[in-house]
Amino acid sequence: EGRRLSTEVNLMNSVVKAVATLGFENASIKSIAQQAGTAVSTIYCHFNSKEDLFEETFMHMAEEFCSFYASDISHLRGEDRVSSIRSLWYHYLNFFLSRPDEALFYIRYRHSAYYTDRIRYKVLDYEAGYLTVSDQIARIIGLNQKDENAGDILRFFVEMILIYAEQIIMKEATREYDELAFQATCGAVFALEDAFEKSGR
Repeated sequence: EGRRLSTEVNLMNSVVKAVATLGFENASIKSIAQQAGTAVSTIYCHFNSKEDLFEETFMHMAEEFCSFYASDISHLRGEDRVSSIRSLWYHYLNFFLSRPDEALFYIRYRHSAYYTDRIRYKVLDYEAGYLTVSDQIARIIGLNQKDENAGDILRFFVEMILIYAEQIIMKEATREYDELAFQATCGAVFALEDAFEKSGR
């Protein structure tokens, strides 16, 4: 069992590297096997198809990311809302930038045809398993929302950071734009909060 798990983790790591290098369309089973240093037949012993391998890789990563989101962030509280949001923003951004290949795979999978409603609901189930996330984000940045709204704002907040992280990883932006990107994210969060309040959600 341990050896099987080790092989599957190696294959999933190879998927991430192959996609980062070749992109989704060109990351074939053969190229993934080469990256993993194994035979194509080995992949099919563990996964039914390329789609299955990609899905398992994404879900493994989604669980890791959800676990990170739910980690204790009480130390990030600042003197005011903006400083608290800034601390949280850098906390997440630096996490994604420390894992560029994983971040790219995660971003691109979510914007690919592979990301079906079925998988999106599985991700939401993972997030629901980390109930402290909404509570923590509400406490850190002072959201006066019901839990489900705080969760919506958190997902939007993280999405904004992922977009900026992708630009940096792809060298379409540099860290000198950090403050500008943060200000745009902060303004968008406040605007979304106001929209929820006005809609009565």
